[in-house]
Amino acid sequence: MYSYEVARQRLWNHSNLPQGTGAPDDQSFLFALYKYETDMDPLPFELADDVIACLSAANIEYNGSIPSNNTGSRNKRVVQDLAYAVSRIIIGGLSHYRDWSRREMFTPDVRDALLDALHRIAYAWDQMLAGDIDDLTEGADAR
Repeated sequence: MYSYEVARQRLWNHSNLPQGTGAPDDQSFLFALYKYETDMDPLPFELADDVIACLSAANIEYNGSIPSNNTGSRNKRVVQDLAYAVSRIIIGGLSHYRDWSRREMFTPDVRDALLDALHRIAYAWDQMLAGDIDDLTEGADAR
């Protein structure tokens, strides 16, 4: 599991927002979507899993070592640090999905896979904000 600081930097990199992370473009979820669209590079779904791993580290920082035992005290700085980056990941991914769908780019299965990845990311963010969830991915597939 990442430290919170590493997770924060990685989320900013995944969002393609400049925060001096120094991380390479090929480790950015949104940049990888762009590269898939322009160069048919591999789909970046392992990077979607990395976004969720980063959110899992943020969950511990935000809600404590066992979030389900949280008594209500939260590290509000985490949301301030991450809200724009996570929002950008979700809206940026949805923008690719909308464009791909309107232009009928790629197969419906590829577009659905992107939508599923974005759903898992948004669900993990939502569960982190809920404040009492240990496993951010639990139940994501049931929705």
